[in-house]
Amino acid sequence: MKEFVIFLDHGSYNLPDISNVTTYSSGIANLKYLEVEIMYDIRWQNTIKILSILSKVCNGIVRFKLWMLQTNKENITPILDIIKSQPINNMSIHYTPTYEYLEEIIIYISKFRSKTFTRLIFNRANFKKINFLLISKLKPLEYLKIIYCNNFTVKHCEEKEFNLKGLTWFHGKTDNDLLQVIVMINSLCSETLIELSSNVTTFETMKIIRNSCPNINILKFDLLRYFEYFTNNCKANLKKLSINLYSGNPLRKNFLKCIDNYQRVHNSLKILEFKQYEINWSNEEREIVKSLENQGICLKCLED
Repeated sequence: MKEFVIFLDHGSYNLPDISNVTTYSSGIANLKYLEVEIMYDIRWQNTIKILSILSKVCNGIVRFKLWMLQTNKENITPILDIIKSQPINNMSIHYTPTYEYLEEIIIYISKFRSKTFTRLIFNRANFKKINFLLISKLKPLEYLKIIYCNNFTVKHCEEKEFNLKGLTWFHGKTDNDLLQVIVMINSLCSETLIELSSNVTTFETMKIIRNSCPNINILKFDLLRYFEYFTNNCKANLKKLSINLYSGNPLRKNFLKCIDNYQRVHNSLKILEFKQYEINWSNEEREIVKSLENQGICLKCLED
């Protein structure tokens, strides 16, 4: 067995008796991927026992996906034991409405996985009172994703050192906190960054990429309005660019021209992905697309 998924909600069933797991411990010991989804505050005793035994019989779980819409101390304890005992290098944490359990998880990650973690995802997590300094101490950390999280502020990034290769930042608010978001993105970017994905697109973020990310080669942005400025000032040799290009967008032709001009200067772009790839180009657009393809660019549909 390489993968194991546990799903807890009111419509699920308790797992079989623990003896069925221990009988096949030699198989489950080879587990590499574990996914635990806790949708409600349910105490299935057999399920909790199985979670507890995984930290004892397994020795190679490297990917851990955790959903916690609601949970309790009884469920969280075996999860912490798994983080402590397994050589996890890739973990995603989804939906943590309260900060207490997330805080415990981050403390365990910092204490026991500081030498193994390379990828970390926070999706709709609550960062209230969370000490992000613990995350910055994960020296092997290369890829960080922060997706629609709550209570993430400038204080989480101040005076923290990151050497990320990949950063994903999706922000759900549209009010006057945008300036803080830009400051936070800037604090997480550096010369080591090669991949950046975000829905925060302003002249300021374009300047951050230009000044702080000279080695970036994969960019996923909704930046049609700012792309001419970006291509005229970008020093990086992008290899892959992903962008939303909605049907009927009046900037579409100008965007394609910018890409064409950028490629003529840099000759680095290999893949151009569109969120909504349109086959019915206008005659002018079709000529530009043909020019891009002749310059070695592969056009494809952006995967969700």
